[in-house]
Amino acid sequence: MKIWFALAGSLLLTLSALAQEQQVASVDAGIGPCKAEFRVTDEAGKPVFDAKVHTLIKYGAFGIRKTELTVGTNSEGIARITGLPDFNKRPIVFDVTKEGKRWERKFEPGENCQPKYDVSLK
Repeated sequence: MKIWFALAGSLLLTLSALAQEQQVASVDAGIGPCKAEFRVTDEAGKPVFDAKVHTLIKYGAFGIRKTELTVGTNSEGIARITGLPDFNKRPIVFDVTKEGKRWERKFEPGENCQPKYDVSLK
């Protein structure tokens, strides 16, 4: 009987973790295995809802292929972009904006394939 309770408890924790994972605002570039996660806060350190995370990825021969992505942060100020390339000749630039405030950062996939950015919009 104790085994059943342990299994049920484990299953509930797993389902809870999956539910939280699904709530993160996310967009998939479909180009590679890398991902970037953003946690956006205001000057008081509170999460910013619906801050826009944007990038334009130029790749392929002569940068002919282009993928433009935008995702808004969730109520916890978190957004994720998945499917980023693990190699790119040019750095990929992310910009985060909300109400006239802006933050920008270059992403070099060869240096860190899964960066996490703490963004403070001031």
